[in-house]
Parts: sequence; structure tokens; C-alpha cells
Amino acid sequence: MRSVALVSVIAPVLLGTLLGASIAKVGPLNPSGIAVPEIAQETAVVTDSSGKCGFVAFTGISSDLNQSQVYFVAVPSSGQPGRPQVVTPPRSGSPSLVRTGETLHITWLEVAERKKFRVGYRRSSDQGANWSEPVYVDGGISSRKPLLASGPGGSLFILFISAPGGSNQPDTIWCYRSGDQGNTWQRESPEEKVGGMLSELSPVAAPRALNLAWVETRPQGFNVMFNRAVEGEKSWLSQPAIVCESPLPVSQLHLSACGSDLILFWKESAADGDQIRCASSQNGGSAWNKPVEIHAKRVRQLTYQVLVKADNARVVSVEETSAGRDRRFHFTVKQLELSKLPESSGVVSSTVTTWTNTYLYRPEFLTATKGEELLIVAAVREPTKFSSLFLIPPNKTADDGVLPIFPEEGEMDRTLIALVGLSDGVGVLYRQQPRRRLPQEDWPGELIFTRIPLTN
Repeated sequence: MRSVALVSVIAPVLLGTLLGASIAKVGPLNPSGIAVPEIAQETAVVTDSSGKCGFVAFTGISSDLNQSQVYFVAVPSSGQPGRPQVVTPPRSGSPSLVRTGETLHITWLEVAERKKFRVGYRRSSDQGANWSEPVYVDGGISSRKPLLASGPGGSLFILFISAPGGSNQPDTIWCYRSGDQGNTWQRESPEEKVGGMLSELSPVAAPRALNLAWVETRPQGFNVMFNRAVEGEKSWLSQPAIVCESPLPVSQLHLSACGSDLILFWKESAADGDQIRCASSQNGGSAWNKPVEIHAKRVRQLTYQVLVKADNARVVSVEETSAGRDRRFHFTVKQLELSKLPESSGVVSSTVTTWTNTYLYRPEFLTATKGEELLIVAAVREPTKFSSLFLIPPNKTADDGVLPIFPEEGEMDRTLIALVGLSDGVGVLYRQQPRRRLPQEDWPGELIFTRIPLTN
């Protein structure tokens, strides 16, 4: 069973307003008889330019797996969402969704003939009421979820990892760029030809470039790599930059742009625990400063997320502080002054807040900001028969004083999917299904969107 909690570093006036507001639950978004996969990569969500309306794309699966399709639904600021519409042919999934101006763009992965894949693209200029005809690009033989990203000068990029010769062949990054709103696409390559496996694509747009980081698994270890596509140039830089060479496995890349600077975080795993490391670049990624360590020592079962503001980065992490039957997991929010990173020894400048509690399972969590306030939505498994939504006031270190903001709901298991900032609050997208009582029971998987007002 999962217990859902909202942990927030917010002002008292914001807290008081929240408790008097109405929490709006919308859903299920998926049609009756259509299940939603449990993995988050089968869902995508964005908002309109006003931050009032949410747009959700998700893979819907019926009893016939060959009929899986991508659905789209708009969630207005008030009232029920529109009827979900199918936007792809059968045997499609893994949607990616972005907004440029008032135009929505969507891509998906589709099984083509002869066991090959292709990537489809459509756009809508009327909030998803009507979509353009599909445009397709080759997806190779073994492809992973395509990532759709907006780039400089109004360009669009489709990025994914594929093994063109089959699953046992070296991976390559496939990139398609469009400069005409998705009408035509050209193939490019942001990486040099190397053997081995690729993973963890992390794109981020800057004012005049699209930046991309990824992980390469090589015989001698793991490389964190970087490249960029600059406005006015037709392709990526010929030589990617090596941010870090590590003998230990690395994962959970998070690339951010802060003005003209770039900052890249990743997790490094060892037998004695995990460590978050980061590196920064002041010249657009051509050269990177020596990586620094965020934690004073390695910790177990570490997961993290990063939120980068104008002059600081907040690192939200969950770590296991004691093992055994009664595990204890520790929530920590740390703040780094970005201007000090180039000469930093890795010492964190400050700890914003800490919340500690005891769980049988490691909490899931998502992060977002509203203005200068940091919001955390967390889901944890509990041996109970209900899930609740809580607000954790500042500086709370236990359950005492935790304020429920949503009624308890019994016999449901929940998985966090996405967290989006709204003009007057935050939207939480999650998947829920009845608790499984027998191993052979199906989990239908309903997709729910909840609006939490946070106005002051």
C-alpha cells in the first residue's frame, strides 16, 4: 500500500490558504477497459502557457496487447477532462509531449513491419482538439523511448537510443532535427562511433543551443558525455566532451542550464553505497570543471532529484540510514550556491530542511517549484489499507503535526507519475489500482490527476 504525502518548504500564509482550498481530483483519465502501464515512461504531461490547463498523453493497453495505442486528454482548470482521444495507430506507446508557444507536439514509438520500429510525430495548435497527419522517421531494430525536445530557433529534436544492427550490436544515439515545425526531419549524430552500451539521455534547451548528456558503458568503465547543437549550425559538434570517466556505474543524469552556465548531476554507485556528483561548465559545455561530491560520505539506496534556480541548486534526496526489517529512510533537501561550484571542495552550503520517518520501502518522490518555494510529492508503501495525501509544514521531523489535505481512500495502491506546476497550485498525476489479493489478479491501472491549490 502506498501513502502519498506532500512535503513543502512554504510560508505559513501559503499553508493557511491551502487548507481552506478545495482539492480537485480528476479521473480516471483512461477510458473504461483500457489499462495504463505501471512504468512512468509510458506517460507524458505538460501545461498550457497560462499554467491552468494540463495535457496528458499515455499508453493505453487492452486485453489484446497488439492494440496498445497512445491516448491524449486535456485537463481544464475546472470541470471534467475532455474525452480521451486516440492519436496513434495500434502497437504504439512511449509518448513524449512538449509545447512551443501554443502548439503541442507529440512523438511515440511504433512497431512497424518486419520487427522494426519507427517514430511518429504529430502537432496540434488548438489544445489537442485536432492533430496534423502523422510524420514518421526510422527507429531502427532495437529502439528505446524517443525524447522530444525543443531547440534553438524554434527547431525540434527527436532523440533516442537504438541498435541499428540488432539487440547484440553497439548502441548509437539517433537524432532527428526539424526546422519547419515537424513537417520534415533530418538525421544527425551527436556522438562519435564507439562500442558498448548507451543510456540515460538527458536533454535541456538553452537560449541558443540544445544540450545533451548521456552515459557510455565502455570496457574500462563508464563515461559521462556531453554534446550540443547550436543555433545556426546544421549539426552537433564533431567531438563530444567527456565530463567524467568513472570506474563505477553511473546513472540518474540530470542536466540543467543556468543562464550561460551548465550544471550536470549524476549518481555513482559502489559496494559501500551511492554518491551524488556534479560538474559545471562556464563555456557552453566545451570544458567541464572537476566533479565534486554532494554528500560527505556514501549512503545506501540513494535516489535524488535536482531543481536549479537562478543562483542555486536544490538537491532533494532519499537515503537509507538503517537496514533490516524496520528500515529508516531519510529525506534531505540541500542547497548549493552555483557560483561557488568551480572552486568548491564538494561541501554543501546549507541544508534547507530534513524530514525523517520509518518506512518498510524506499519512498518515491517528485519535485517542483512555485515561485521560490520548493514542493515535494512523495509516495511511500505502508502495511495499511489506505493511502492519504499530507502536507508537511516546514521543519517537521516526524508525523506529529502532519496535516491531511485529502480524504483517506482504502484498498488502493498508487504510483507517482508526474508533478507539474500550475498557475494557482500544483498538479499531481498518479496511477492507482485495487490492491492485489491474489498473484494472478489483474491490475487495471487508472490514471488520476489531482489539483492542489497553493495560492497566497
